[in-house]
Amino acid sequence: MRPLHLVPAALYWLLGNGQPMGVAAGTALMFALRYLVARWAVTPLLGGHERWIVASLAAVLVAWPGAWMGRYSAAQATAVLVFVILGACIRLYARWQWRWMLVCVGGVFALLCVYQALALCLLALPLLALLWRPLGPASEGAPALPVREAVRVAVSLTIGALAYGIYAFVVTRNLGSGGYEAGLAGDAARLLTVNGLSSHIVQAYTTGFGNGSQVLPVLLLLGAAMLAPAVIALKQQRQRILLTLLTLVLILALPLCSMIYVSEAHIRDVDRVLFPLTTGFVLVCISLLAWVREIPGARVGRPVASAIVAVLLVSALLSAVEVRRYAVIQRSVLKQTISAIQNRKPASVLLVDTTGSLGDVYTFLNPTLGDALANRGFPIPASICTPVPVDRFHPVARRFPFEATPRCDKAPAMAAPTLVLTAGWNNGKIEIRP
Repeated sequence: MRPLHLVPAALYWLLGNGQPMGVAAGTALMFALRYLVARWAVTPLLGGHERWIVASLAAVLVAWPGAWMGRYSAAQATAVLVFVILGACIRLYARWQWRWMLVCVGGVFALLCVYQALALCLLALPLLALLWRPLGPASEGAPALPVREAVRVAVSLTIGALAYGIYAFVVTRNLGSGGYEAGLAGDAARLLTVNGLSSHIVQAYTTGFGNGSQVLPVLLLLGAAMLAPAVIALKQQRQRILLTLLTLVLILALPLCSMIYVSEAHIRDVDRVLFPLTTGFVLVCISLLAWVREIPGARVGRPVASAIVAVLLVSALLSAVEVRRYAVIQRSVLKQTISAIQNRKPASVLLVDTTGSLGDVYTFLNPTLGDALANRGFPIPASICTPVPVDRFHPVARRFPFEATPRCDKAPAMAAPTLVLTAGWNNGKIEIRP
């Protein structure tokens, strides 16, 4: 169902010649592409500081930690594609042109063939297109809704989605519907009941905005900073209330974009849920800024724009630092494990983790320690287990939830001779010893 899913990962592999540095190079490339493509996409609607702000938003995807993770290379690529599609839709909105229709159709088909997480964001584009006709000065009132223009956008998006639907039907009919996607689809059956659907919606909001998250306040503050000049510039109280309420409603509706994750486990995963949520926020900001662009005095000034971009960059930096923490742990564990292997030449490795922190999704979830060793030239099986008295501190695995590591007394048998290593704390750092 995702025939192009591994293309971005292959690009990372080529950029790094098969080494992990390719992930860093590919991630940097995706950041640059999102900025440039989003800036191109909104040019017919926005200019000046507004274009700078939304392009930065698109590059950073504020609050989404997956922007710094190699495992989300497919998602990163679809984020670029969604802004390509947006640019084509904006140009179709202005005037029907076959080339932009084809770009839109091809972009939708390619996006769905890579990763479908942004499907509901695409579904929202025709509705957001109703805001692309600017609100006139206060004395002119609200213009008529651009229904015909929005229909042009909807038709092009629908053709692309139908093309993918035909492909999916043919594939499942000829190759069967088993495997990963079939498991997810089976889990979706609960959404056909009122209780199941309402529970799914509640979980989407809990994951996106709840659990002590600062995502909602950050998005509300960013939205307020961008649209406050327009609210102040509007003379009619009714228009002020309308713009304020519309901004609030659209931001509060963003977790609905993540309902594409029909699996009960995936809808609990912050790294997944925040991807369509934050991408949808960029689309909402673009549309609202386009709606108020012709109101005198509504433009965002340089000081405010600079402050917003600075906040975005700081937010991205904090997210990167948090993700880097996992990389530091991985690098240390891998280096010490390789040192132990070189001295003893075992057939397999069992790492007994007394810290309770290893074996989580981003701290060598089994069997990725063996994969990492193979990448470094030591192709031997490796596994991590946790002793019975030790609490497993696996915050990422707990989201789903699943048991990331077995207890050591129930660890599967491994090829002999097995090198048993123990991981423990030493002055706040993980130390591995025989």
